[in-house]
Amino acid sequence: MNDSVAVVRVNNIEVGSMPVTQYEEIVRSVKKDWRTRIASVFSYIRFISRMAIRLWSYFVKSFAVIFALFMLYSIFHLDEITQFISEMRNLPSESIAVGIRSIANICFTLTIFAFAASLFINGTPVFVSATENAINKKIREVMEVPAEGQVSITFTKDGAYCVR
Repeated sequence: MNDSVAVVRVNNIEVGSMPVTQYEEIVRSVKKDWRTRIASVFSYIRFISRMAIRLWSYFVKSFAVIFALFMLYSIFHLDEITQFISEMRNLPSESIAVGIRSIANICFTLTIFAFAASLFINGTPVFVSATENAINKKIREVMEVPAEGQVSITFTKDGAYCVR
């Protein structure tokens, strides 16, 4: 692609073009920068921690739902709850541990369903690395585009679009 051109669009508006060699030099210079590498690591950590926090919140919410359902059941069936509590006092600790594990498994299953429903309703979360943001910022500076927004690059060679 020696005579190729990179067409730059910001917010789906064509703002200009540059030789592919210049684009590749921008990418190399951004990727060499140690600050960008550190920012990329932190962006990965932030994304993973957000997913972990979301999963934890669904787990806690599922536990709260199970507890609330138990409380609603206790309102209408007081005698059965009283009998359940008296039987729980006499159970060995292994049986209680199995019950706790069963509740945790139910909460885990509800968490998976809630997370899948969240992905289905809201879509998958989009991860944009710090490297990509730095490349886009550098391209905006080179092209002298003051607007913020999505930068897309299309490579053309001899008037035809190319994909790399």
